[in-house]
Amino acid sequence: MKTKTIIFSSLLSLTFDAFSAPEEILVWNRIEQGNPGLYTVLKVALDKTSAEYGAYQLTVTDRMEQGRVVRALADNKFVHVAAFAPSEDREAELIPIRIPVTKGLLGFRVCLVKADNLGKFQDIASLSDWKRKKITIGQGTHWPDTAILESNGLAVIKSSQYQPLFEMLTRKRFDCFSRSISEILPEHDKYKHLGLAVEPNILLVYPLPTFFFVSKKNPVLAERIQKGMLLALESGELDQIFIDNYSETLKSLNLDKRVYIRLDNPFLTPQTQQALTNEKLLYQPRQRQDLH
Repeated sequence: MKTKTIIFSSLLSLTFDAFSAPEEILVWNRIEQGNPGLYTVLKVALDKTSAEYGAYQLTVTDRMEQGRVVRALADNKFVHVAAFAPSEDREAELIPIRIPVTKGLLGFRVCLVKADNLGKFQDIASLSDWKRKKITIGQGTHWPDTAILESNGLAVIKSSQYQPLFEMLTRKRFDCFSRSISEILPEHDKYKHLGLAVEPNILLVYPLPTFFFVSKKNPVLAERIQKGMLLALESGELDQIFIDNYSETLKSLNLDKRVYIRLDNPFLTPQTQQALTNEKLLYQPRQRQDLH
């Protein structure tokens, strides 16, 4: 009788496991709302690993600023997965999945400007021209590329929150709201009623990938996402997601006709530098100029 009870309990446990609720994974809202391609990559990675790791349910968080997201992610509370640029502190505090989600597009930057200020951006062919014109850039206080811009001698005006930067731009508190080419067109469509325009001639370029980050308290989730992304990379699905989500944007921004101004990024960790040596993981545009 005792043996039968043990067997019955084991079978009951297996039955409950088979019908247990999917694991809820809390995703930073900007993955879905700010850049749908990121959400698609995450979903594909999780789908590809469902047989090994189980069913899941993605729940999008409320709006959160990057600084708060990093803190919440470290605690593994309120958010389980976020996607943003790496920094030494973030990579030390969290687990980065070092596969560039958008092929490094975060480091290709176009200026969102006040339409009546476009003239200030004419006749710029180099970084020294940019500095000579004393062009200022709006940035978030906690964004890793803020330090990159400053380290290259560019003038930066900061805000602790993302949303006020658009109002600051309309009031000409700065000249250029530097946006990645994966962000700028949806933002322009949303805020063009404020008299904003996409600057047509210049591209700031520096090495800056977007990585998924997970709490150190949740290594199994990090392992799962990495396995899924590698499987999607091998199958060609990551490349197809990139084409589906960004090819029209790349074409409409005329990257091959812009002046490229390359900046250094001295803040990449050795591990991230190594990850970026794989050119297959990065977007490689044709360009008119490559100026320092």
